[in-house]
Amino acid sequence: MRFLNLILLSVLVIGIQSKSLYKRDNSYGDEPVTPAPAAPAAEAPAAEAAPAPEAPAAEAAPAPEAAPAEAAPAPEAAPAEAAPAPVEQPAP
Repeated sequence: MRFLNLILLSVLVIGIQSKSLYKRDNSYGDEPVTPAPAAPAAEAPAAEAAPAPEAPAAEAAPAPEAAPAEAAPAPEAAPAEAAPAPVEQPAP
């Protein structure tokens, strides 16, 4: 009985939806399309651009300090991983 009610409800919903698609109003799609107004003409670029300002002269940077003579200690070796634990199999 529940299955029959579900089928009846589905048919009812589909019928209502198809009716609204069939009778939809396209009044807003019927307006004529008007072309966009023409854009104003762009002005011609200047014949000669202003010269770019020159960058200031680079100053000599002081030399970096010497690196320390002592080297960094080597990292400790990582511990070895143990073998993975055996996986228990379910009883047959």
